[in-house]
Amino acid sequence: MEAKKAAARKSRLGPRASASASNSGSPAAKVFSLKQKTEGLPNAPQLVGRIVEKGFSPDSDSSSLAPSSLPQPTVLPFPVARHRSHGPHWSPTIPDHESFEEDMDVDMDETGYEAVATFAKPIERKEKKELDFSQWRDLISNNDPNPPKIKKTVVKSSPKTTEREIKEINVPLIKDVPMRDAQEETSQNPRPVSLREEIDSENTARLNQMSAEEIAEAQKEIMEKMNPALLDMLKRRGKNKLENRSGSEREKNTDMKQKDVGATAGDWLKQSHGRVGDDSWKTWSNRVERVRLYRFKLNGDVLGIDPSLEQKDGQYNPDSVAERDFLRTEGDPAAIGYTINEAISLTRSVIPGQRALALQLLTSILNNSLHDLQQEGNISEKGVDWQAVWAFALGPEPQLALSLRMALDDNHESVVLACARAIQSVLSCDMNENYFDISEKLPIRERHICMAPVFRTRSDLNQGFLRGGFWKYNTKPSNLLPDFHESENEGEDGNITISDDIVVAEQDIAAGFIRMGILPRICYLLEMEPHPNLEETLISILVTLARHSPQSSDAIMRCPRLIQAVSKVLMNQQMADISSLQIKAVTFLKILSKYDKRTCFELINQGIFQLALWNWFKSGFTLDNWITIKRENLKLSSSMLVEQLRFWRVYINHGLCISHFVDFFPVLCLFLTPPIFEKLVDENALEDFASVTAEAYLVLIDLSLTLPILHSSVDTGTGGENVEKDTWKWSHAIPMVDLAVKWLELKSVPYFPPVISQDEEVDTARGCPLIWVFSSVLHMLNGVLQKIAPVDRTDKSNELRWLPDFVPRLGLALTNDFLEQNRSLLKKFSDMRKIHRERSIKSEDAILASMSCIQGLVQIANFVDSLVQRAKNACPEPQLRTDSMTGGEILEAGIVNWAHHDLSEVFSMITADISSKWLAAQCVEVFGRAGPAPGIGFGWGSKGGGFWSLKSVLSRLDSRLVLDFIEIFPLLIPSIDVGINIAPDARNLRTINSLLGVCLMVGPGDRTVLEKAIHMLFQAPVLKYLVFCINYYIPNVVSPTTAKFNFSEDEFSLFSEALISHFKSRWLDVKKKLKKEVKQQHDNSLETIHEEVELMGKSERDNFMVIEWAHQRLPMPLHWFLSPLCGSRDTKIGLVLLLGLEALLHISESPSHLSGVALVWKWHSLSMCLSSDIDVLGEEKSRAVFEIIQEKYSQDLQKLQSQSLDFQKQIHENYSTFLEHCIEQFAAVSYGDVLYGRQVAIYLHRMVETGVRLNAWNLLTSACVLELLPPLESCVGGAHGYLEPAEDNEGILEAYAKSWISGGLDRAANRKSMAFTLAVHHLSSFLFNSGTDEKQVVRNKLMKSLLRYYSQKRQSEGMLKSLMENELDVSQEKLYREEISRRFEVMKTCCEGNSSLLMEVEKLRESTNR
Repeated sequence: MEAKKAAARKSRLGPRASASASNSGSPAAKVFSLKQKTEGLPNAPQLVGRIVEKGFSPDSDSSSLAPSSLPQPTVLPFPVARHRSHGPHWSPTIPDHESFEEDMDVDMDETGYEAVATFAKPIERKEKKELDFSQWRDLISNNDPNPPKIKKTVVKSSPKTTEREIKEINVPLIKDVPMRDAQEETSQNPRPVSLREEIDSENTARLNQMSAEEIAEAQKEIMEKMNPALLDMLKRRGKNKLENRSGSEREKNTDMKQKDVGATAGDWLKQSHGRVGDDSWKTWSNRVERVRLYRFKLNGDVLGIDPSLEQKDGQYNPDSVAERDFLRTEGDPAAIGYTINEAISLTRSVIPGQRALALQLLTSILNNSLHDLQQEGNISEKGVDWQAVWAFALGPEPQLALSLRMALDDNHESVVLACARAIQSVLSCDMNENYFDISEKLPIRERHICMAPVFRTRSDLNQGFLRGGFWKYNTKPSNLLPDFHESENEGEDGNITISDDIVVAEQDIAAGFIRMGILPRICYLLEMEPHPNLEETLISILVTLARHSPQSSDAIMRCPRLIQAVSKVLMNQQMADISSLQIKAVTFLKILSKYDKRTCFELINQGIFQLALWNWFKSGFTLDNWITIKRENLKLSSSMLVEQLRFWRVYINHGLCISHFVDFFPVLCLFLTPPIFEKLVDENALEDFASVTAEAYLVLIDLSLTLPILHSSVDTGTGGENVEKDTWKWSHAIPMVDLAVKWLELKSVPYFPPVISQDEEVDTARGCPLIWVFSSVLHMLNGVLQKIAPVDRTDKSNELRWLPDFVPRLGLALTNDFLEQNRSLLKKFSDMRKIHRERSIKSEDAILASMSCIQGLVQIANFVDSLVQRAKNACPEPQLRTDSMTGGEILEAGIVNWAHHDLSEVFSMITADISSKWLAAQCVEVFGRAGPAPGIGFGWGSKGGGFWSLKSVLSRLDSRLVLDFIEIFPLLIPSIDVGINIAPDARNLRTINSLLGVCLMVGPGDRTVLEKAIHMLFQAPVLKYLVFCINYYIPNVVSPTTAKFNFSEDEFSLFSEALISHFKSRWLDVKKKLKKEVKQQHDNSLETIHEEVELMGKSERDNFMVIEWAHQRLPMPLHWFLSPLCGSRDTKIGLVLLLGLEALLHISESPSHLSGVALVWKWHSLSMCLSSDIDVLGEEKSRAVFEIIQEKYSQDLQKLQSQSLDFQKQIHENYSTFLEHCIEQFAAVSYGDVLYGRQVAIYLHRMVETGVRLNAWNLLTSACVLELLPPLESCVGGAHGYLEPAEDNEGILEAYAKSWISGGLDRAANRKSMAFTLAVHHLSSFLFNSGTDEKQVVRNKLMKSLLRYYSQKRQSEGMLKSLMENELDVSQEKLYREEISRRFEVMKTCCEGNSSLLMEVEKLRESTNR
């Protein structure tokens, strides 16, 4: 028997069993055996990653399961899901004769079938005529509300019959499955009946047995026994229930009608999103959740939205999935499209073609989203919310990072390539590189900005709830590379799970990839010598990951063999055969070198630096040979040279490889010298040559910054050269200056300046590269000029003893060409920007180049004038070598004065643009985060690119240019007496406004710009001018006889020092973690971001060329100037500044960002001022300033119509905490001060949200300080704002009544406090003038409470009379008597027949009549 069983098992294993058994010892045999075991599992098709195509067997290698019919070819190159009714149908398994006999022996079934075998007939497959789906398209087009139902017959259960085939179901075409009859469902699925339903059924049965007369009699009897008030309440409740039920039924019917309508693309898209302009979190969440229903074509476009795919508990409706499988049998299988979740699921298919297609579809969707994010509008022209699509794809539901990481481990090269391109799109590599390529063209030495997603820390009470907290990474940096502790359980990974990786990817998708081990996988793929397209894509991914953060760069450096695998592509380079892969490899090395100087040393020691710059070590390089290369190769060659020069610039900024200038000069000189332009134009190589030349002069800018000071008191040796440091030498710099001046002296340059007119557009394709060349040349010369003499002029030892020859030559070159009157290039550059703005021409590259040229011209003109003036002072008759007397006179008079008209026009244009650009910098923060999506850089998901857009780069360049213009056109503050009333100068007001705008546009990499702007804005003369504006503005706010403010020079100096110190410490300080000794933990769960921080000074950060978004506060919020009033010691100075800025806003005609600050923030800052320093009201000047500001905001509050003072919504959700502290301090130290009382009373204004008003009243009642509030006539905002509209909130009305009956309003009534007036007015309006019966119960309750208090305390009779006589005119006796009588009737009604209360009403009536 045992032998028979073994033989039977052998026969079931098939013909390969013997071969497998014989080779069981080999590794291949083990793998094959494992595969057989896996395929033999009962639930193998249901495993994750095992999506099995319908109609195909899991064991495709078995010849015994050959299909009777093969699937028909489709329009797609891979098998698709098909309905089971369309086959292919499988023939029964026919084992061989020997195994069949052995199986029969094992079965041991004694039943004999041989006798009837001759009469048996083959089983014929029954045709299912009812399942004819060939006309489904016609049925859909008819929009039949009652589609024909297809009934499937009930078949007997058999081992091969599925559960779905057993059930009898009705499947409508495309529409939703109709609900079955309620009685049938109840009979088939009985359920327990609740007590309420049982009582309801008994009542219904009893009513059915009664006649109409009996029902009416019973209703009358019940109504007579019940309390009328209770009866009214029950009627209202029943009415509300009926309305809610009818409303829900209407909504349900509307939804059903929408689902019944044919699902066309246009109709779906109309329901795709809510209000675009609403920035609330709820609206945004609805927009993102709607993306779940989007169906996409294979090219990534949205096909439509299918409402039938609504999910329940995160799972799809199985009926909808069945309908979809059916739809794929006719026509194009992908015609209905894919959702994002379905595409991600398809990436785990067992068919490589499907996996590749799903990844290509995801790439198309992401690329379309990135393309739309570049646009300014919220919704695309086709009505698709691509911003929400991007946020959903990178969100937590699809788990995109996990699927892509799994796909990258695929063993099919096409799938790996498609996956790499999808990751490249997820990381928005191309968009980010475009941003950095443009920004690196600017001759600005700023740090590299990391692109990791960040969020703002929440404000607290200590900082006055002001926005603009420190930025923090979305995920803790240590989560990128978890620490796998090697404990006694070696080989285990502790508690680290895939769930932790998914959580990190949801917070930061790039960090999630690194945590999932993408770096070793990329290293392995690079070492396997993949296809060049895949290799280039992988290095592009590494470039973006390196830009993520210093921690990601450290992870790359720690990955074994990764740097060597990337540098391998730089081997065997040829100038005529440069590939984009090699360019990206140099970019990757450049980014890594920026983070740490030790990385530079490591690359130098390994020879990678020399390998990357091999072109510049060649001695036989000539320009003629270079421009004759093929056009495609010439483009790549120029890009390679530019990237190599940028790589070298990183090392120069680290103070390394400066001496290589001698080695690189032979090749460098070819591009620094002005060429023969005709030859370049003929060879179509002008643009490529210009790009390399512009970058070569940028290298000279960095080298010039290492020059020693030429005229310095420090002994630097011969020629001012310090031989001890690795610096550039003046002997090398002066010849380079001569070459640069030759560029400025060129008389004929093709396509430069660009043609600018109202009829012709700017030829940016040809002219823009040359503009960048002149920009680099000008800034290089400016860098050399800065090193001629020290900036400090107070030290006489630093006097300018002689002037280099190239200085006057440079000045004349500017006046003859760039600043020459009537044909000034400066004017043409500014006109370029103006025309581009008027025509809405999007060529930010050309505008950036022209603005950079203007900045270089302004800086050189300023420095040349300064050097000439200093040389003139040192030597009364300096010898200026000029070719004409006119040139010498211009230099002596000053270039800025000579070109004053053109420069002032450009300055006016830029300041006008600045006033409208500050809003772009404020769009960086969305819902407290840097963007709505956890992408990297551009992938933050902000519309238009946010901070990573070219518009943002232009705004930051404009901010620098404004500061340069203010240096040559400083504020001219006249000395005006206090009593003289002269209107402020419009130019000074515009300059101050532009400085305020600059402060808002500064980003993390422009800290020096903000520091410079703060020094300019808060210097003593500017503060003095603001006080002058205050004195001019005071008569418009308060009485004209109010005394003017006058401060001494010492006080202005003190104000300046205090404000500069405060704003620098508040907004420029960077925090760092405190190093605490923490016990080593073996639990590797995600770490918590702790808050133990300390502020880090500037000197501790200068070791890096990289700036992080995290740990700093920029950009500043709109209300940044309110910080001195919130939690600081400079409240008195802050009040003067605030009043000065308010006066500036009122006087100035130019728009200002001050108007964008909500009034609620200003009122809150005044409350914070009193909470921080009560002495503000004790000092005479500060009290006067506080009163004027309060009166100004009171006037603004009266003009406020559409807005409200939402302290809890706009300031902080825990505003009650501050309110409690404020009122406690008011009760302790105010002593009834009117200004303090007015400030507290603002929280009782009707425009304040209900919760804050109720909380403020309860706190005042608990502190027993209602009587300290001023009279209503003295309150800010006018009495009408506190009384109207009448209060209808039951909670606040009950709070008024509780304060009344507790005696809290007794003293308030005697002192005529606004609290008593407020309570009397709103209670009287509610009790006597509210005509609705909906709140009769509340009205009765309040009236009874007041009458009981009156009965217990007769002294409150006057208060109750005030309540009765509120808003009544005693002079009109007749109307007064009628209204009083009506009110007493209302009072009697509220007593509900209570005899004791009715007696009190009569006593009050008699007292009133007397």
